[in-house]
Amino acid sequence: MGTGALARCEACGHGFSLMMGGGFEMVKVFCEDCGQATTLHHDKQPLPEIEGDPGCVGHCNCGGRLTYAAKPGCPRCQSRQLEMLDTSLHWD
Repeated sequence: MGTGALARCEACGHGFSLMMGGGFEMVKVFCEDCGQATTLHHDKQPLPEIEGDPGCVGHCNCGGRLTYAAKPGCPRCQSRQLEMLDTSLHWD
């Protein structure tokens, strides 16, 4: 299940909206390097890992690895120290 939330970066104080998780047709995955989200579409099947790169399901525009385990980052400073303020949306 996907979740939409309001978040605040504990490092720089920046407030922003954040979408995490996924549903029947898409999933949000994050970059291990910059923490930015990418939406990947699938056909109700887990996304295959890239051969020779365990855990990686794609690559970010910055060149980093997209993984299910990567944490979201602040869009301003890329810190992973985020406070979730309000979970306002859930979807499948």
